Amino acid sequence: MALSAGAVGLIRFELPGVFVDNPAAGNVNGALWTVPHELLCYLIVAGLVVLGLARKWWALTGVLLAFFIGALLVEVTPPGTFPWFIERVLRSVHFSQGAKIIPFFMFGALAHLVRHRLPLSKGLAAASLAIVLLVGLFLDPDIRKDALFWLLAGPPLTYLTVWSGMVHIPEPRLLHGRDISYGVYVWHFPVLQTIVLLTGVASWWLLGLMAVIPVVLVAIFSWNYVEGPVLARRRRANARRKALANAA
Repeated sequence: MALSAGAVGLIRFELPGVFVDNPAAGNVNGALWTVPHELLCYLIVAGLVVLGLARKWWALTGVLLAFFIGALLVEVTPPGTFPWFIERVLRSVHFSQGAKIIPFFMFGALAHLVRHRLPLSKGLAAASLAIVLLVGLFLDPDIRKDALFWLLAGPPLTYLTVWSGMVHIPEPRLLHGRDISYGVYVWHFPVLQTIVLLTGVASWWLLGLMAVIPVVLVAIFSWNYVEGPVLARRRRANARRKALANAA
């Protein structure tokens, strides 16, 4: 059986004849650009699992430190300093479009490991929000492509994400018991492209307003009939494995 290229991160963004006249011509789902970088994060975690270090906060801190050192080496050394293969890996990991994903993933994993010692403070959340806003408003956009920037911006963004996730916010009954976050990520781009195709809307803010309800509805459908059932099957399989292990 042939292995799908998408399974190893070689994503195709186009389908023949689909969205060819849209501004983002031929792009069916641009959100999937993150997949190759996510797979690299999973490989790093898999390596930590094999070494028995996946639950060690200092191991994840070491990964972040190694990433920082690699970014710093690329910053301070001229092109051609390292063998071409090493230099290509360093520059693609640290300065590609997805360079930010690796430190964010590791910061999130580290926050999970130290969650019992992580204070949930409105003051820290406000400070993190202020840093994020100041950076977004006043920092040169070219700097935001730099891996060192994402390493420094990672902690306040991670803390703000964790804090907002832990705050109790009343949710609509329609969303109760449904985690639609991944569905929104996966489906928002094709929904936006479809709206552009049908209406010709070009204004980003008007397009965003028009897309909110359709994206949420598609994400709910995805949770009800794809993600939810798959996760339920995994939970049942894990329960059977535990029962067999206990009976042995």
